[in-house]
Amino acid sequence: MPETKLTVSGRTKLTVSGGSCVSDETPRGTQPGRRAAVLLRLVLHLAPLAALVVAAVWLGKIASYPVSRVEEALRYPYQLDAEEGYVLWQAVRLASGERLYKTIHTPPYLVENYPPLYPALWALFVRPDAPSLAAGRWISALSALAVALGVGAFILLRDVREGTVSPGSGGAAVQGTEAAAPREGEAPPADTDRGNRLEFYAFSALRISQALVIGWCCPILFLTSYEMLRWVAYTRVDFLSIALTVGGLTVFGLWGQREKSRWGRAAAIVLFALALLAKQTVLAAPAACFLWLLIRERRGALWFALWMGLAALLPVGLLTALTGGQYWLHTVTYNQNVMHWNELWQWWLPHLWRLYHFPIAGAAVLCVWVLFAAWKRRTSRALELVAIYFVLNALSTASVAKSGSAENYLLEPQVALALFLGIGLKHALESMQRRIQFASWPVRQLASSPVGQSDESDRSDPSDPSDRSAPSAPSDQSDPSDRSDLSDPSASRTVRQSALSLPQHSALSPQHSALSPQHSVLSPQHSVLSPQHSVLSPQSSALTVRWMGAVAAAAVLTMLMGHADFFQRVEPALFAGAPRPSFMALQRGHQVRRLVREHPGPVLSEDPIYGILEGRQPELQNFIMTQLAAEKKWDESEFVRRAASREFSLAVTHQDIRDENQVFDRCSPALRHALRENYSLIRTLPRPRPLQTIFVYAPIPQAPR
Repeated sequence: MPETKLTVSGRTKLTVSGGSCVSDETPRGTQPGRRAAVLLRLVLHLAPLAALVVAAVWLGKIASYPVSRVEEALRYPYQLDAEEGYVLWQAVRLASGERLYKTIHTPPYLVENYPPLYPALWALFVRPDAPSLAAGRWISALSALAVALGVGAFILLRDVREGTVSPGSGGAAVQGTEAAAPREGEAPPADTDRGNRLEFYAFSALRISQALVIGWCCPILFLTSYEMLRWVAYTRVDFLSIALTVGGLTVFGLWGQREKSRWGRAAAIVLFALALLAKQTVLAAPAACFLWLLIRERRGALWFALWMGLAALLPVGLLTALTGGQYWLHTVTYNQNVMHWNELWQWWLPHLWRLYHFPIAGAAVLCVWVLFAAWKRRTSRALELVAIYFVLNALSTASVAKSGSAENYLLEPQVALALFLGIGLKHALESMQRRIQFASWPVRQLASSPVGQSDESDRSDPSDPSDRSAPSAPSDQSDPSDRSDLSDPSASRTVRQSALSLPQHSALSPQHSALSPQHSVLSPQHSVLSPQHSVLSPQSSALTVRWMGAVAAAAVLTMLMGHADFFQRVEPALFAGAPRPSFMALQRGHQVRRLVREHPGPVLSEDPIYGILEGRQPELQNFIMTQLAAEKKWDESEFVRRAASREFSLAVTHQDIRDENQVFDRCSPALRHALRENYSLIRTLPRPRPLQTIFVYAPIPQAPR
């Protein structure tokens, strides 16, 4: 075959001889455009990583406060929350072989308003003859740690399964070429030059570091929240139920989202069912999984709903039957309290905005991007699942309007917020770093190919988890260099090979010149304002999604840094404002316990821990029984009669019952009247705020007849 040379402007560009092609031009990796692309790509990786590191350092500085709070609580033997003593009594009864969920119409007047998993677990570590709050607080603290680890694991492990935290950041294979660029997770070809291989692994290390920092920041975002800081020291069911919920969500996200993944979905259902046995209201995660399946796989959604319903309702039916219907009454009927909707607008929503305005604003921006990407069918499965979970939890915050609600109602929404910000930020950064080309976008729109030919950046990439549509077939008329990813270190080799294929296909030939009339960038059919090239057209939907992802990533990073800076200044005040067991509080607890020991007989106490430690059972669960009496679900006349008869050796309250100019939600008017008439104040024990003052009353001695 004769030798053929392609000469442009007096320079030999291509030599074809014997079926082989040899290029005489400078390698692409040494061209100024190539260096600019690498520099741009480096900036797009280093800038977010630097912002994430700053936020991680600021959040890490205040991560010690929850640990200090747990350490203080473990050394304190008395209650920090009004319900801790009653949950301890449930564990003591289970350890003694007694059953829970008895009628409230006979003494003691107690309501077990949560399922039995938490006290049953606690019963394994409690001695009936020496009860203690320590084991319950350990369970809560370890469960909180498991929640944080679950959030980080979901972000990182899901990342690994999608192939984005792996050695390499290769781009899409250029279709129609002999040697394609490596996909995600594949090493560059062996014949790639050393510079490209170093670039390949350098950017891989940057992306792994970025994912690790996100996996650190988002759990710390939850651990440093006010709700977490306040409730991590309490022996309550919340953290155990949320830990099981996050575990189920993680299992479903890693394995259950694959088609016909029976074992992954079965494991998630088991964890969700256990979570419902700890707290009956943690329904957001299984509901999110069901809704995701309903969108993606309707038959799978029906099977998931069937098995989830059986796993959740079967224990309820069994416990209801074994307790003669009392389980349903305790956990459902007696939990239907009055809703104070004015508190939602006057207190809870301002509280959330005051402390979390930065994360809420970042989540709002992410929601807009996710909705648009979902409309264009360019979201990943993990992002869809977490977005649904976040929306459901955001709606559930309305439940804080319930009478007796507290910060624990906002714990799972905080977990959902951290998870959504982490997964959303990761995908937004991937969208910005892997495909979008800021500097080249206007040029690519202007120098577009003929009518009907779309740009490769508008096509879906099977290796990109954010692209779900099928890849388009390659066009024989398009220029391969326009379809490559200039930021891909191995794509330059592919572009060189495809550009050196044949002289008649050179982009410099007259029939393919971008300056020819039929290819003029100023012609009407190639105008950037024409329908074919509109950013809202199907051809450019992927590019629009990626540009919106870049905006979302920048917004979330800014909000994350703002929140970290804000919270490192307010966290010390929040820590100081939480109920802390000071030395004075410890001494006051010892004094009350000594008084209980000196007065044998039943004790009426808002904090039953003092009587439990002395081997006496609680007589009345003050708050909920007062609410049930007001709702006519419980007749308090018998208990009021006992108080009027001075059957209780002591009455321990946190409010002075002699002062009626205050709101009482733990003592009904009839009971207050009986106590005022028959008991006298013998001790007032103030404690550091926010712990309440303790008032101790003893029966008035009866006058001799």
